[in-house]
Amino acid sequence: HQQQTLEPARVENLLPERCTCGCRDFDGQPLHPFHTHQHIELPPIQLDITRYVLNQCKCPRCGKSVKAQLPAEVQTGYGPRLSAFIAELSGIKAMSRADVQSLCASVLGLPIATGTIQKIVDRASAALAPAYQKIAGVARGAQVNYVDETCWFKEHDLKWLWAMVNDQVALYRIDDHRSKQAFQDLVQYWNGILVSDGYGVYKHW
Repeated sequence: HQQQTLEPARVENLLPERCTCGCRDFDGQPLHPFHTHQHIELPPIQLDITRYVLNQCKCPRCGKSVKAQLPAEVQTGYGPRLSAFIAELSGIKAMSRADVQSLCASVLGLPIATGTIQKIVDRASAALAPAYQKIAGVARGAQVNYVDETCWFKEHDLKWLWAMVNDQVALYRIDDHRSKQAFQDLVQYWNGILVSDGYGVYKHW
């Protein structure tokens, strides 16, 4: 079973308590494991909160007020693991900002505004941009690609999800249209062998 591959935090050895004959004395008998049962639970979720108190004082040399500065890595107020979690819920899991807000409150005990969630998603998108461009380069440099498109709803508006896939990467792009221009924006300079379902924009490739 898949559960058996998980590394346990602790192991409990259970001993026989009573035989059907009524015997309860098993001291000195060799033990032989016959079954392993795994019980999985989430630990209590406790947010790791650091409060930074910025202090100021007067410079003993010139008398000017000198203020402490926040370290750059904590200025957003949300750490990388929490930000990645929120970004995955919003992006990969396609949860609405309101649903992410509700989950953060109910599961993490974290009150967070939908606008703040959007800022976290924007920062995650910016961080992923170099990886996305690298994936695009691999896709557009391949000899063969499978290309397809399907409807994609974004905030209740109909969009189109385009895919350019080969044996190394899958490049996705959301566009407002299902058109020749949208197809061209996906493939750009690529000119390899196209595998498709015969949709009109592919027929003259």
